[in-house]
Amino acid sequence: SQADVEQIRHNLGLDRPIQVQFVDYLGHAVRGDFGQSLRYGQPALAVGQRGQPGVEIGLPGGRLLGQLGVAFGEAAQLGAQRIEALGGGAQLLDGVGRPCHELARRRALFRVVVVLLALGTVAAVLASRTHPSPSPGTTTTQSTTTTAAASGPPFAVGSLSLTLREPVGSTVRVLPTTVYYPATGAAGGAPAAGATPQRGAGPYPLVVFSEGYDIAPQAYGALLDAWAAAGYVVAAPVYPLTDPAEPGGVNESDIVNHPADLRYVISALVGLTQASGGDLAGLIRPNAIAVIGHSDGGDVSLATVANTCCTDSRITAAILLSGAELTSFGGQYFAGTTAVPLLVVQGTAATINPPECSVQIYDAAPSPKHYLSLFGESHTGAYLPAGPARAVVERVTIDFLDAYLKGSRAALARMARDGTVPGLAGMTSAPTVTAHLVPLGGTCPGAPPG
Repeated sequence: SQADVEQIRHNLGLDRPIQVQFVDYLGHAVRGDFGQSLRYGQPALAVGQRGQPGVEIGLPGGRLLGQLGVAFGEAAQLGAQRIEALGGGAQLLDGVGRPCHELARRRALFRVVVVLLALGTVAAVLASRTHPSPSPGTTTTQSTTTTAAASGPPFAVGSLSLTLREPVGSTVRVLPTTVYYPATGAAGGAPAAGATPQRGAGPYPLVVFSEGYDIAPQAYGALLDAWAAAGYVVAAPVYPLTDPAEPGGVNESDIVNHPADLRYVISALVGLTQASGGDLAGLIRPNAIAVIGHSDGGDVSLATVANTCCTDSRITAAILLSGAELTSFGGQYFAGTTAVPLLVVQGTAATINPPECSVQIYDAAPSPKHYLSLFGESHTGAYLPAGPARAVVERVTIDFLDAYLKGSRAALARMARDGTVPGLAGMTSAPTVTAHLVPLGGTCPGAPPG
């Protein structure tokens, strides 16, 4: 009815002169008041703060832009409803006294344009306040860091050496741990010890890598560097009695203690990132943690995500490089444990932890799971020496981490492509592995019955 239309006009302030409306709105906008959200019934800026989390983690002005984006949207919605209200029943007259809905619509549209121009003015004012010009002699280091962060990955890589001490009863297990992390500076080159962390793009997911028996973690340096450059904090602990440089020699039977060692490393790093200061403070996302392990390290990593003896609920993804189930741990595999995204990687010519071991793991695991087969590769050939096979492993593992720790759907699709190289590699995400990827038959030595 005409009364309803007039009431709407009054509620929206359309019964006031346009100049008064403009000045009033601009005055509120400068104070940060962009009006009420018609959809949520809350201030438009509050909706921006609640509904734009992806923007808030970007450049320092990201939050401002997100809020202004909502305000623009609300203004457009307001204008549309004003036009609808006017066009639906308002009886305005043109110069000769006839009803003119077109005139009403034009006036309403003009008001919307004025509001948008006001918002643009306010945006410029607020932006200048958010990023003031540096005073003479001030170095804008923060701006340089933020620009570098926006362009990565790949990042430059820094490294940090830690000595973690794990109390076990009346003894202490010493875990020397090297941490690789995204750093400031140009990407490429060897990791720089003590380099400044690239905090502008963080925090980053955590990857804990467990080395193979009698293999030093540094032998995997190319993969560790690649994961850190891709935007991950990578920790490479040395478990007792596994490093070839161990003064008393190596002892593989100590592997039964390594799942607990791995869990301790996670706890220590999460504690360091939650501390108020230090190199790792605020650098790690505690809710995005992956474990990667090769050979015995793969056995250890698998135990922490799939064996009732040793699971750690903080781990959200796992990559096994020629790993196996192991009866020595006790417990049961895939028996009531929470499904964790799994990537199983295997060389078809491996004689240590042969293909039967990885097939046993993969076929028993719940989805989501992926199997990468490297044709003709040995137990270490795809991981240690440079070459096409290691390049495939590097790309596919980063794709997997990006998909499940960073939530990238594009990475999930890319992984299938990167893992399919005629004559070199093949990949599946099917329920079971088939003979076109790996020889089938036989059993895995040291593993529980499949």
